[in-house]
Amino acid sequence: MKVSFIATVFNEERTINDFLKSIFQQSTLPDEMIIVDGGSSDWTIANIKNQISKIKKKENRQTKFKVLVKKGNRSVGRNEAIKNTTGDIIVCSDAGNILDEDWVKNIIEPFNDSKTDVVAGYYKGNVKNIFQKCLIPYVLVMPDKVNQHNFLPSTRSMAFRKSIWKKVSGFPEGYSHNEDYVFAKRLKKANAKIIFRKDAIVDWIPRRNTWEAFIMFFRFALGDVESGIFRNKAFFIFARYILGLYLLLLSFIEKSLVPLYLIILTIFFYIPWSIKKNYKYVRDVKAIFFLPLLQFVSDLAVIMGTTFGLLKKIKHSSFYQIIKNNKGVSIIIGLYILLMITVIDWGIPNTNHPFNYFMDEWHQAQAVRGVFRVGSPNIPGAANGSMFHFLLSGLFFIPFIAFGIVNPFIIGSPVENLEMQQKIFQVLRLNTLFFGVASIVLISYIAKKYFRLHPFFTTFLFVVNPIWLSFSNYFKYDIALIFWILLSIVPLFSYIKKPKASTFYITAFLCGISLAVKISAIPLVMILFVAFFLNQEKKHFAQLFIGVIIYVGTFLIFGITDLLLGKGNISEYLYDNIIRTPSLVDNYILGMHYIAYLITRVVPTAFGHVLFFVSGLGAIYLLFNLIKNKMSKNNIDRIILFLFISFFIFSISLIPLKIEARGNRLLVLLPFMTVFSGIFINNIFSYTKSYFKKIFIFGLTVVLFLQIFESISWIYVKLGTDPRQKSSDWIVRYIKPKSVIGIENIPIYQFLPDIILKEFYAKKYDNSKKTIFSYQVIDSSPQKYPSYIVVSNEEIAESYLKDSPKKNLISKIKNENYKKVFYTREDFALLKIFRTELDYFMSGLIQSPVSISIYKSPTISE
Repeated sequence: MKVSFIATVFNEERTINDFLKSIFQQSTLPDEMIIVDGGSSDWTIANIKNQISKIKKKENRQTKFKVLVKKGNRSVGRNEAIKNTTGDIIVCSDAGNILDEDWVKNIIEPFNDSKTDVVAGYYKGNVKNIFQKCLIPYVLVMPDKVNQHNFLPSTRSMAFRKSIWKKVSGFPEGYSHNEDYVFAKRLKKANAKIIFRKDAIVDWIPRRNTWEAFIMFFRFALGDVESGIFRNKAFFIFARYILGLYLLLLSFIEKSLVPLYLIILTIFFYIPWSIKKNYKYVRDVKAIFFLPLLQFVSDLAVIMGTTFGLLKKIKHSSFYQIIKNNKGVSIIIGLYILLMITVIDWGIPNTNHPFNYFMDEWHQAQAVRGVFRVGSPNIPGAANGSMFHFLLSGLFFIPFIAFGIVNPFIIGSPVENLEMQQKIFQVLRLNTLFFGVASIVLISYIAKKYFRLHPFFTTFLFVVNPIWLSFSNYFKYDIALIFWILLSIVPLFSYIKKPKASTFYITAFLCGISLAVKISAIPLVMILFVAFFLNQEKKHFAQLFIGVIIYVGTFLIFGITDLLLGKGNISEYLYDNIIRTPSLVDNYILGMHYIAYLITRVVPTAFGHVLFFVSGLGAIYLLFNLIKNKMSKNNIDRIILFLFISFFIFSISLIPLKIEARGNRLLVLLPFMTVFSGIFINNIFSYTKSYFKKIFIFGLTVVLFLQIFESISWIYVKLGTDPRQKSSDWIVRYIKPKSVIGIENIPIYQFLPDIILKEFYAKKYDNSKKTIFSYQVIDSSPQKYPSYIVVSNEEIAESYLKDSPKKNLISKIKNENYKKVFYTREDFALLKIFRTELDYFMSGLIQSPVSISIYKSPTISE
């Protein structure tokens, strides 16, 4: 075998002499040595030539030696060196190292086996002081952590056949950092046979001081990002410091020292941990100072290097190319954004009405205000529940406040500064849109990465359905919850394919964040258990225990810190969801059992009949395949099985809500239904004979068009004139000023005309406020009724409720011969094709009245 040694240098005048000496002192010399200089500005080349001349004269070495100059990074230099070699075996090391005298001999020996493609040598630190000794464990793989079966070769100590170098297209010249890692990954992908030789040792000379160490760590982190490498260690480093910043923010918001105490306690444990994990490699009392120092230096360098790398990658990313490579998904996202911007003003406070048409939005905004004013969303008038999303939503305002777009601090009451309130809710809805777009990107990634699907159909059905389009136009935590659930599922899939403790812990953290957004994510704890027991590796129950602790701890810290600190009360939220809401089922007249009504009417209404039908077929088809394959152990089948079990768990979690398992609560099922549909469509298309493909495509186009039509019919409602506006115009035009108008309690929940809500609450907050009309809150109890009475949704009350205050009131005013003088209905021109008025009302997708009626007393003349 002819052996060629290569190396690259750049400004290495300080280390080059020792490096060259170690090459010429090898027990087995290579046949040729080629060094490529990247354009050094110091005495590197001069030192090389002088050293070569001395060694040749002194030791009479006949090995061929070339020095080339090629400007560029190390990959450019190595490829240039290899192009100029004549050997079949390339041995490689870097300047700044010292080679063991038997290094060449040991690293080329495995090539006696013709099947060997690559040899990964080992390395150790050549230290001169305690600082360098402490640095070694942070940079090199220590002997007790070496796994020879997956040890990747590094250019510090590497040999390979020239043929495999050609096969993988050489070293990646687009990478200036961590290029050897990318090269090693290419070798693995090409199924190169890699042999580890622990005795092919290179002595690495560590950095001399803290600044040099910081630059090295920074370059490593930057190189990871450039190479598209995600290391779990980096995730945990970011998590630690984000948690620290979060606790600082909490201390300010909650006006409490407890979060600060937690930071101090964490640091108290973090420093001993940084000593303990590496002290066994140093065993010097001085390491008690240097090991924590290097821990914090490396943490800071990783955070800065990764952040800089991401910003650099974004700056140089070709968004045009990304869009071009994902045209279908990009078009869906573009149309989705355009559609949401078109209806962004629907139902938010403006000069005509002070409250949102969908009062949940108002309560959610009050929760954001509550977090930053009193440290809790669990206060009267707010949404209640976990606080993390409300905290994020408040932080989302920062750039808008900084640029003077909004100023939430000038809002004194719900009925003032309505123009500013309109802008605030526009920003809040943009927050929802942001999470919506991020969710679409994630579902597209999941379809492509884990199920090998063309992502178009999955993404299309994920977006084009009534429930997604409806709730994307509200400020609520539901769309954000889907993002966090999807973000949790991605590492869960990875864990099922390749179980790693760190991946499980990351997943547990993300699942805890999901729960910290909304309690509806509580099924994720069961899903964590499912993923743990589905993996094929030996079960380590300590891993499961730690994961559950992370899950619960994340929820406590990010979700209910306010409750832990005694700020707020969640009892109303729990009572409403556990007791009051499920009890409503007994008051509805549905014509069938509520479970049958939910499955056959509410679910198809929410998701669209096409998605409901196709996802059902997809679920049956996939379940049949799983049974047919006897639950085989390949990754795809295990992931699909996991998907089924997860869907089942989320579905079961809705049962306690009974008839109120509708509206936004159904949204958690959407990702699973769209993946079922995407897999089904993809597989049917794949199995269809070529002469039937055109028919299938035509049929699929028709079906998708029906889904579009049904979904857009809900947006059409928002584009029309709302009954609250129509009735408001009629009142101003036909009812005499100073007339008394009767309304039901609580007015903000009664879908009342705009003018009524505006005047009623203006008077409530400022009794001196002059209004056109007077208002009287009434019910069916004995009393003198006013001249006019406004009633909303009377058809629903009369036809579908067994008993209600509204139904009793309608009965009484009819008995007293009140005459209906005005009536307006929601425009059901498109909606009635797919559903009844009860389905519309029960869906909870659009908070608009079915109808508004105005009654006039018989004592008032025309």
